Amino acid sequence: LFRSVINEIIINPTGTLNDSGYTMEITGDFTVNGTYTGSNILILSGSGVDIDGTGSITNSNELRITSGNKNISSSATLTRSGGNLNIQDNNITITNNGSFTLGDGDSLTGNNSTRIWTNATNATLNAGGELFAGEAGILIASAGGNTVNYNGTTTQDIKLPSSSYCNLTCSGSGTKNLTGNIIITNDIVISSTLDATGNDYDIDLEGNWTNTGAFTERNGTVKIDGSGTQSITNASNETFSNLIINKSTGTLTINDNIIVSDTLTMTSGSISTGTKKITLGIDSVNIGYLVLTSGYIRSEEHTS
Repeated sequence: LFRSVINEIIINPTGTLNDSGYTMEITGDFTVNGTYTGSNILILSGSGVDIDGTGSITNSNELRITSGNKNISSSATLTRSGGNLNIQDNNITITNNGSFTLGDGDSLTGNNSTRIWTNATNATLNAGGELFAGEAGILIASAGGNTVNYNGTTTQDIKLPSSSYCNLTCSGSGTKNLTGNIIITNDIVISSTLDATGNDYDIDLEGNWTNTGAFTERNGTVKIDGSGTQSITNASNETFSNLIINKSTGTLTINDNIIVSDTLTMTSGSISTGTKKITLGIDSVNIGYLVLTSGYIRSEEHTS
């Protein structure tokens, strides 16, 4: 097979580089402000190299990462479509400091626990496919201000991160399935469908809940336990199976009506409903429960 090895490539904003069927290996920095395209494998090797640019990598084959750590610059807003991004070698960390998008159906792969993707502070990873689905690769997404957005048009599994998500977004038309109990240290935004699945997985949320799509709660639990002000927003009204309020400080504000079909547990903290309502249970057969250890619910019903 034909193979080209190049030290460093810069593709200018109006430029297009086509691999013409060759396997291309880049051993140094890779800056794409235009388009990299073709039909063969693109290999990024070398250690400590930078990936930067505002363009697109669209070769219809694998983007392969080998031979050392890679750094996506904070100025990057790159899109990868046409094939998977594969961390092929062990002991490699890709650190994303910018915005990186995997196209619809394009996945991040790497079946070893030393193959790591790290979202750094304020970074964004838009995932149109899977992130290490069924693989041992590690996702680190706990840094302040960073966001992982699952935005594919087909069903996606939400990867269990090494510890927690900071911001988690579920968008696109495909259903997003929890694969375990998750912790979100800031906000969750749902504009697609988020499913707790038949395993009834739980969500521990320390920020705000915003849902303009659908949440399939099953018999799972959502725990609200941030230290500051938090809110639940769903103009179509939100339904939880089990909801736990455990706030040492701050208030949970209910911006829209909610239903708790099983149990609302208040361990500590306050809920402000304004003019909205909390309904326990679904009907006279499927009744709900309030377990109150500490805290209170404040309503501000107004009449004219």
